[in-house]
Amino acid sequence: LDRYFSLLLALATTRIAARLVMPFVGIACKWILVGRYKRGRHPYYSNEYLRWWACDQILAICGRGVFNWSNAGSRIYLRLMGAKVGKGVVINTRANIGEYDLIELEDNVTL
Repeated sequence: LDRYFSLLLALATTRIAARLVMPFVGIACKWILVGRYKRGRHPYYSNEYLRWWACDQILAICGRGVFNWSNAGSRIYLRLMGAKVGKGVVINTRANIGEYDLIELEDNVTL
């Protein structure tokens, strides 16, 4: 019985830690791999595309974690990713947003 309790405790702790840590890993990878997104067209087999694709995959794996629990968290996440987010912005948790540096949400916008 002690083993099962220890296993459940370890799984719960790992799950919580992943939700806290993984979004920051994704944010760091975005800034390391891509930096700021730039407007324009990039060839499919270019270095820019490869970095964009790798970053997109890493962000999909890491997820938003704790930032997805509230609107304030979603606004903080978008700001950490480089988006310009105004006051009072409401973001649906199902909203699929990418290329954060190219996004500007004015005050009191609902997305």
